Amino acid sequence: MPIACVCLKECEPLASGIWTAVSGAKAQAEATEMVANNLANVNTDGYKKDMPTFREYLALKERVHMVGDIPPRQTTDKDLTPLDGRDQSFVIQDATYSNFRQGPMKVTKRHLDIALDGPGFLEVETGDGIRFTKAGSMFIRPDGVLVTKEGYPILSVKIGPQDPANPTVLDVPEDATKREEFLQETKARYINVNNSNSQGQLTVTETGEVYIKNDPLTKLAITEFLDPRGLRKEKHQLFRKTDAVLVDTSQSKTKVQQGMLEGSNVNPAEEMVNLINAQRMYEANLKSMKAFDQMAEKQNEVGGL
Repeated sequence: MPIACVCLKECEPLASGIWTAVSGAKAQAEATEMVANNLANVNTDGYKKDMPTFREYLALKERVHMVGDIPPRQTTDKDLTPLDGRDQSFVIQDATYSNFRQGPMKVTKRHLDIALDGPGFLEVETGDGIRFTKAGSMFIRPDGVLVTKEGYPILSVKIGPQDPANPTVLDVPEDATKREEFLQETKARYINVNNSNSQGQLTVTETGEVYIKNDPLTKLAITEFLDPRGLRKEKHQLFRKTDAVLVDTSQSKTKVQQGMLEGSNVNPAEEMVNLINAQRMYEANLKSMKAFDQMAEKQNEVGGL
């Protein structure tokens, strides 16, 4: 929305105000998209709702660190509206994080469905490395490997020396030799029901032990984190561990419930309220932009007299 002012100094406060309104409208538009995505996944098993965080951005604070008359970056719109030392304030969406509140437990009576009642995540192997999920709908591949709905192999507990608080390798290494070692080690953790001599239904205990009939097969790799908010969400209800997230090595607080699934933790009523609030804030910022534009036009009229 262009603002053509005859008297630049008189219009500087208007220029500052309209950019604040523009940034606020943009932030609320992003929040609306996030709420809409949460509502779209209200029936997605294991889904964790996304939440935005906002912060105030002060242009003057950034300019203090500039050296010389030419800023060492691309010129932006705010550089073309100098405010004689006065600051410009903007609203930006600072980050997005997932809410890990427990979702509702749904009874399915399907023996390959499991729900993790507690903070634990299942370990699965993807083409990019080891990821974590709360979606417990399992299937058996033709070769007997236990996989998720998307086909990612579900992993058993790791055998051998390891640092339980910080697993050494979770992403596939770029080095060819290390990559092959990683893939072989991960493949050894696949749960293959064909390896059991027993014939019968698969059973999973509350602590994650897997049985075929009455014969023990393996144990599911269930990981708990001290602060899961540092996990990064990926596609298909998967989460990637970052270096800042530590594994909780204390006594397990998670119980496995067979024949059940953990549903989405999205509350439709709560999200509708959030959606209405975001839309109202967006409309309020649009009205502010229109008001600033009208004031600028009035100043032009006065300046042209």
